[in-house]
Amino acid sequence: MYNNGRRIDILKSYDPRTKLHIALMLFVATAFSWKLIPVIISFMMGILIIILCRTGVKPLIKNSIALILLWLVLGIIFMIILPARIGLYIMLKLLMLTLVYIAIEKNIKQGEVIDGLALGFGLRARTTRFIFSVLDFPSKVMREKRRARKAQLARGVDPGGTIFSRYYKEMLLAFPNISAAVARTRKQNESMDKRQYSSTRRRNVYVPLRLTMTDKVISVIFMIFMLAALLSNILLK
Repeated sequence: MYNNGRRIDILKSYDPRTKLHIALMLFVATAFSWKLIPVIISFMMGILIIILCRTGVKPLIKNSIALILLWLVLGIIFMIILPARIGLYIMLKLLMLTLVYIAIEKNIKQGEVIDGLALGFGLRARTTRFIFSVLDFPSKVMREKRRARKAQLARGVDPGGTIFSRYYKEMLLAFPNISAAVARTRKQNESMDKRQYSSTRRRNVYVPLRLTMTDKVISVIFMIFMLAALLSNILLK
């Protein structure tokens, strides 16, 4: 199911390992870029991923309005206690990574994350399971949020309104959503225990994964972006 219909302009069609590799390269470029040119390069990487995900910006903002407002508030605080440029960079990076995470989350399945971690990074089954639980937890919270929104609409409750009213409503549901996500994570771990997922050192797959030319080309493109960001951050004054 992973080896058919690859298209370089659609991230959803990539090999699971390629999806995680380009996400990691974006994170590395973003984490180590603290000058204007490398920050711009890392933002170009994030914008390219969002474009490849074929997800409009409006749905991304709609699904992350609470986090966006939180990062804006934290960004103002950082600009007060830190140099203004560093505080601004931190805020913009958090906003960009949030939008990219939501975009990728809509284009990668849970099984693909596990396969990508185990086969793309050579991790053992137990390590793969732990990292998957950490990476998938925000997705679980967002899925619980979407379920709550659908339930409100089914009862005739309008979850819309102004930005601040929507933020207030989301904050009221934040703890129930997180609690439900924790419960779902526990059930998922119990299911993996029953299937003895950690009993083997490596994960086996029923369908062998093969990297196509599309995967290699897109990986090289993001590798060039990442190296350009890192080198410019080192060489530029």
